[in-house]
Amino acid sequence: MAKNILIAYRDADNDGFGDPYQSINYPVALPNGYVTNADDCDDSNPNIYPGAPEICYDGVDNNCNGDFIDGCTQFTTQLRSNYCNAVLPSMNETIRASTNYVNELPNEVFVNAYRFRIKNLSTNQTGVIQKSNNLMKLIESSIVMYDCSFLIEVSIQLNNEWMAYGPGCIIHIPPVPNTIMDDMSCNQRVQNMNSIIRAKPIPVGSRYHFEVALIENGIAVETTNLIKVGASFNLLQLQGLSLKYSAEYSVRVKAEGSSPNGLVWSTDFSPPCSVFSPHLPEVRVEGCAEENGIHPTSLTTVIYVNPIGGVNNFRYTLSHEDGYSQTITSLQRTFRLSNFNQLQPLTPGEVYSLAVETMIYGYYYYGKDCNIKVPGGNGVQPNQNGIEEKNDFEKCIVFPNPSNDYFNLKWSNDTPKILHYTIIDRFGRIIEDKKTEYTDEGLLFGEDLPQGIYILQVKDEQKVWTEKLIKR
Repeated sequence: MAKNILIAYRDADNDGFGDPYQSINYPVALPNGYVTNADDCDDSNPNIYPGAPEICYDGVDNNCNGDFIDGCTQFTTQLRSNYCNAVLPSMNETIRASTNYVNELPNEVFVNAYRFRIKNLSTNQTGVIQKSNNLMKLIESSIVMYDCSFLIEVSIQLNNEWMAYGPGCIIHIPPVPNTIMDDMSCNQRVQNMNSIIRAKPIPVGSRYHFEVALIENGIAVETTNLIKVGASFNLLQLQGLSLKYSAEYSVRVKAEGSSPNGLVWSTDFSPPCSVFSPHLPEVRVEGCAEENGIHPTSLTTVIYVNPIGGVNNFRYTLSHEDGYSQTITSLQRTFRLSNFNQLQPLTPGEVYSLAVETMIYGYYYYGKDCNIKVPGGNGVQPNQNGIEEKNDFEKCIVFPNPSNDYFNLKWSNDTPKILHYTIIDRFGRIIEDKKTEYTDEGLLFGEDLPQGIYILQVKDEQKVWTEKLIKR
């Protein structure tokens, strides 16, 4: 004969009600610690069971009937009445829930937290903000936007029990507000070209439109626009506008924000704000004394100017009161007197004036001049290769010069079998350097040279002969 299999439920707290999640099968006798019902909703607490007295505001369903505040007084609240149907000046405005219920609370019952349930009446999106006090801002919600209305309800937590939401209140948010430039940026000179220039941000602003103009003699001569995320920019971010040192720029701004119709710009630009670019750090020759200048030991001595960030080009102009004036440009902050000597010979022992310019962002700026004394003073001066340099017009001649096509070099006497010649452009760069066999017909060269001025050096074992070439 088959036996009936019975089910028993664990009663760990001995309150007479079993745990529905802990059961065993038994054939005859009910085991100790087990009961035949599965009605307990918390088998670890003997004070929680069906029919137990409900303890108000403890956040516990003491009688297991699904009602946490069965038989307890409900307390509700709402926003203060002055906010209802009001237009807030800003979504960053603080909103307060009413606390009129406080004096009615039973002893030992306290408000621990507030929940603000917010509904966007344009999109029907809903969000909840939980705070430890009765203060909140709409900006704290992810569903907030401009030019729309919100229904806000408030719930309070008494001890550990959340009460029902109280009556709702409608609040209106105006359109995207106009903004202005920050006072800390207006009428100020920025320290660097990448220094931050700030506008005053609007709550949950998405982008900012900066209109920037270069001002010269009180007139806007160039204007550009920059639209970006974030209420700040620097001058290096501008395109289509000349970037100059010691210049005035006029800045206006407006803001973009989210609305039921999408992203919308504020109606007006801010009043103009003047921002001044930094003064250019002065470029100067390193080691140059105020009056004595510098005295390099040779034409090939490397002369440095101080480093300045952002320089695209250096321009060096060497001049003398006798009319000498030669200019070279370089990507480097170094030069040699030999660079100028190749363009036009320098007079040993004479003092020349050097002007240094730096090109930054497309414009040249003058630095501090420096006197430079050419080494030597008697006899023939050495060139950068340490070979004696001497013009000997009876020995070598170049024609035609100027030339529209090629040049012809003729050696008049003591003709060498192998001729070594070098062509150097006005920037000191070697364009051509060849050793070639010389014939009585002369040497034809320079046919492919672009238009410009060049220096020709012709060398034998002891001397260097130089001539200026003009290619038309």
